[in-house]
Amino acid sequence: RTFGKGLVQKPIQLPDGTQVRITTSKYYTPSGRCIQKPYENGSMAYREEKYSRFKSGESFNKDSIKNNKDEEYLTLLKKRKVYLGMGAIFFYVGAEVTIGSLLINYMRREDVLAIEASDASALVAVYWGLAMLGRFAGVAALKWFSPEKILMLASAMAIFLVASAIIFTGPLSAIALISVGFFNSVHFPLIFSTTLRGRDASAPKISALLCMSICGGAIITLIAGSLADIAGLKSAFLVCILCYGYCLYFSYYHRNQLQQS
Repeated sequence: RTFGKGLVQKPIQLPDGTQVRITTSKYYTPSGRCIQKPYENGSMAYREEKYSRFKSGESFNKDSIKNNKDEEYLTLLKKRKVYLGMGAIFFYVGAEVTIGSLLINYMRREDVLAIEASDASALVAVYWGLAMLGRFAGVAALKWFSPEKILMLASAMAIFLVASAIIFTGPLSAIALISVGFFNSVHFPLIFSTTLRGRDASAPKISALLCMSICGGAIITLIAGSLADIAGLKSAFLVCILCYGYCLYFSYYHRNQLQQS
């Protein structure tokens, strides 16, 4: 059986009419072996590996292919970079959804804007609209700053703005809370890409674990809502500060790891 070249390439047209092909992906077997093999160790090493696969039955029987234990989900969960990334996604999504869920009730408070629910709903649209603008700004900022620095700034600003919303009242408190949306949007892609940096065959499984971590949007919101019933809306936003604090730690950790390497 054959897998061809084992590469996925993207053709890019040049101004002079010529074309170059850039490798964008590689194929891996269930055992985690990259199909594309270099000849840098000589043709003999290539033939020896081919004979080894033939002898083990891998070339004929799919049941002979053993999964790499390093790629098993339970093993991946023990790796620090993986569970830190899962925690960052969990807490970030939880904080973002919590603010969006409580925003209307918060704007209706007498000490904030004292407006009707229909008017407050328009401000929720502004909150999510700022998230879209923040995503564009984050992409532009990557030309000059590392992902870790951008993520640190976004998390720090989110903490500052949520704290300001808790401390102040009136329009200032409302503006501070709505503005968090601008710094929210870069969290997900930067946490995702930072966690996957340097991964190859295990990347699909790690991606699945990161996607599962968005359940924080349900769990953190429930915790914050329960706290709001007990101690008021402003107290509920303290949960968001803790969540963004974790994201700040995540970015700081990866920044240090990058500097050490």
